[in-house]
Amino acid sequence: MELTQKYFNQRKYAFNDLPDCIYIEAVMGCNLRCEMCPVPNSKMEMSGRNVSVMSMDTFKKVLDEVSDRPRKLHLNQMGEPLLNNNICEFVALAKKKNHRVSFTTNGTLMKPDIAKELLIAGIDQVTFSIDGFEAKTYESIRIGAKYEEVRSNIEEFCRLKKSLNKPTIAQIDCIISELTKNEISLMQEYWKGKVDWVVPIPLDDWAGKHPLPGKFGIRNWISRTSDNIRYPCDLLWTTLAVSAEGKVMYCCHDYKLGSNLPSIHNKSLKRIWEEDVLIERKKHVEGRIDKNPCLNCDAWKTRQPYISEPPITIRDIINAIPEKYRKALKRIWKRMTVR
Repeated sequence: MELTQKYFNQRKYAFNDLPDCIYIEAVMGCNLRCEMCPVPNSKMEMSGRNVSVMSMDTFKKVLDEVSDRPRKLHLNQMGEPLLNNNICEFVALAKKKNHRVSFTTNGTLMKPDIAKELLIAGIDQVTFSIDGFEAKTYESIRIGAKYEEVRSNIEEFCRLKKSLNKPTIAQIDCIISELTKNEISLMQEYWKGKVDWVVPIPLDDWAGKHPLPGKFGIRNWISRTSDNIRYPCDLLWTTLAVSAEGKVMYCCHDYKLGSNLPSIHNKSLKRIWEEDVLIERKKHVEGRIDKNPCLNCDAWKTRQPYISEPPITIRDIINAIPEKYRKALKRIWKRMTVR
């Protein structure tokens, strides 16, 4: 069990360890105009955020602060990471620090020269977002992309991966919607043996923050709770994100920078984690969430890998036993354990 997951399960909100997973937004901006994403209309839907490319100085500062031990670094949050001309160097620098490095891309810019450079740099995983098997379906969703070009880019990436004998995981994600649901099996069959995984992912509206066009249908994620009793969100324990501008974010759902956390250029990432993020973790534990981005977020409902209540301990069991029976149980336990 990861240490930060253990802290979450114990509802321990004050601790110093930075989490194992760090999101680093190489670019806030995209070359496509997908309607299920707020990035193309960031002025209106992302509190006025402008297109921004993370500088090398900002990246190196983040890297220095998270390299006390190997971590999982995901080089995007909102936007297309291949728009950053330094992305291959980002990967190479992170791999020198023994981190596991990944990113998600729409694949339009994954030309052979970039693909080869990334593979040589040691990228651990590349996830391609491909929604649909038919060109008409895909191009109606990934507006601005050409299906045949993207498919060719992915196939060439996989050929290079094989010829260079690299262990990089190549994955395809496909959003399950009314537009794509009948093409998932075709995608899985076509890409079998070409990529490592084809993963259908639930339609999402960014945890209730981005209205979806009706043509996509209704999002279909599974809630861990039926009574909607609010419990802490593990993302405040297990992840941390840094925007392209250098601002720290609670998690991927803080893409509007609503947390108003400091910039890493003004305060160390560790101090932000220990002091500023701690305040919100404490509110979650004490059940007094009072402001966005957490107040109106529903991502906490979908977090499957984590338990919603602290585990029952031996002490809890003992305390639940009436006092008059405890002495007898202690005598029995002593006889069983003493030889």
